[in-house]
Amino acid sequence: MSKNAKTYVKAKLQYLPAGTIKPGGWLLNQLNILAQGLTGHLEEIWPSVSRDSGWLGGEGENWERGPYYLDGLVPLAEILDSEDLRKRARKWIRWTLDNRSTEGFFGPESNLDWWPRTVMLKVLIQYIEVSGDNQALTLIEDFFRYMDSMLDERPLKMWAYARGYESLVSLLWLAEKKHSELLLKIAERIASLSMKWEKLFKDFPYTKPTGYYLNWQYYQEKINIIFSADKNQPTAISEEKYRELLGEEKFLELFALYHQTHGVNIAMALKYPAYAYQLTGNIEYLDAIRKGYHNLLKYHGQATGVYSCDEHLNGKEPFQGTELCTVVEMMFSFEEIIRVTGDLSWGDTLEEIAYNALPAPIAEDGCSHQYNQQINQIICSVAPRSWYNNGDDSNIFGLEPNFGCCTANMHQGWPKLVSSSWMVEKGKDKEPDTLVFVTYAALSAEIRLSGTGVKVTMDTDYPFNGRIILTMQADRDAGFNIKFRIPRWAEDYVLKIKGEGADRITRTITNRGKVLVLKNLSGSEKVEIRFPMKPRLERTGKGCVVKRGPLLFALPLKYNKKELTARGKFSDWELYPESEWRYALLPDSLADCEVSYISGRNGGFKSSPPPVTLKVRGIKIDNWDIENNSAGEIPSEPVPADSKKHFGPAYLNLIPYGCTDLRIALFPLIK
Repeated sequence: MSKNAKTYVKAKLQYLPAGTIKPGGWLLNQLNILAQGLTGHLEEIWPSVSRDSGWLGGEGENWERGPYYLDGLVPLAEILDSEDLRKRARKWIRWTLDNRSTEGFFGPESNLDWWPRTVMLKVLIQYIEVSGDNQALTLIEDFFRYMDSMLDERPLKMWAYARGYESLVSLLWLAEKKHSELLLKIAERIASLSMKWEKLFKDFPYTKPTGYYLNWQYYQEKINIIFSADKNQPTAISEEKYRELLGEEKFLELFALYHQTHGVNIAMALKYPAYAYQLTGNIEYLDAIRKGYHNLLKYHGQATGVYSCDEHLNGKEPFQGTELCTVVEMMFSFEEIIRVTGDLSWGDTLEEIAYNALPAPIAEDGCSHQYNQQINQIICSVAPRSWYNNGDDSNIFGLEPNFGCCTANMHQGWPKLVSSSWMVEKGKDKEPDTLVFVTYAALSAEIRLSGTGVKVTMDTDYPFNGRIILTMQADRDAGFNIKFRIPRWAEDYVLKIKGEGADRITRTITNRGKVLVLKNLSGSEKVEIRFPMKPRLERTGKGCVVKRGPLLFALPLKYNKKELTARGKFSDWELYPESEWRYALLPDSLADCEVSYISGRNGGFKSSPPPVTLKVRGIKIDNWDIENNSAGEIPSEPVPADSKKHFGPAYLNLIPYGCTDLRIALFPLIK
């Protein structure tokens, strides 16, 4: 490598080999729920990924849904060591490997879009990591050479243009594996032809809901319906047809605004400046990530660390929706940002999203999901809401509410979190390797550090409890390091290191938001970390939220279920409230807060009883109404339900947001 090699920056951290990290406790339960629910049975109940799929040679859906599905199925199979799931995944991979042209193109001939190939390539690199399949490795290299030769004739358009950098996930992986200057040049070319997200993040223009910039009703009326009515053919209207129907000026307006405000596009794009940094060595690209995320939260942020997108950016109100695809793609973006930069401060963001926004829209049994979740969600029903352009069924729990992308794409969330929870920083200049703990959960792995086999176990009930015990057993006394993140919310922590049964270090350190490295560990080591989890009241906008550790807490509502479409355990459901939700908090609501901790080890999210309950004081109020079939705007001056008499506090039992289906999580604040 010459010029490209000199400017190219290798990732600071490395993932452990696929399937190496094994989950325990509540996290293992979440993965088993996927395997027993939608992930393990989707092919049997959903035509989009049935044997008729275009990605299996059929005449059905031939775009992104098959590859999306595999992007979660492949890592889940390895983590659970499930032959059944492997068998399901590998028939898709076998078809893909067997259906490639001599020039290098692959996949369904009925759809020539670059975009779905990008997703399938992410699947293949995960498959190669566990199989070592050289045929798959050759397919990836041949495809990128072919793509490079065809970009003048078939440039990146529509989704492939907005998400062009996504191909760098697999392309940079292959370039490093092959030590290929040519592949780096192809990566630079694709980056130059893709949407410039780093500029958008630095000079963020969308400070208001998308409706302020893009009149969706106009385009609906102009085209009749902007997407195909057939959900199995989402690309039925081509870019050329859009131009014909709208005219060049209106098409360009639509194209830019649509893709730049699209929630899932943005979630993917958050990591793109990290790849630009790798290609150029320009540190300013990393600043674009931080500015972009800051602006997203400032103008559209939700209490779970995500932003509103129903389907597009739509402001900060807690009745707006956030798409499940956005959640899992944000998680993957921050996992990649951490891998490339080594910046563990993003681990706080990753945990906030994963431990709140991911479990909430997935049913307890993993057999249904929501397209949109709401921070304040008091009814899940087929009814108009304040979505920007999503359908009336977007917040029901079902197989395919609103649109099928989330049905296909939701499966990557938990498996990729497991695979990215621990990473390795390779030692340089005689420095030993460092095992880096990115996120905390019950996990174990047998790995090699500095050439030594090490068995590592993290025993914890985190995020429900702040106690973490690390046990490390090395094959021999060769030193290695460990690095862990001190969460921003932790006011202090306690660290104990034990070796050979004797206490060596016991100390309490106040060092919020920092990273601690323990060096030259060897033999048998036991490290205990305690992060005290004090409940805290945080003001946000017109109201307030309650948090403890990385968890957002909510008032759960009792409800009854109404079956809409019967499919046995995979039915569609509406949820209607049976308990009161109009409560406000006070600045001193946590003054006598009671914390009841059970354990999430055998259940976790959506388990009964919940692992943690906070008993706080609240007041029932009158002036909070239902608007557009949702809890309305937070009243800025809440009125107690009986203002003529002394009104004593009500005691509210709050549970983790991710344990709830119907809830209030953003409360009015009585000043």
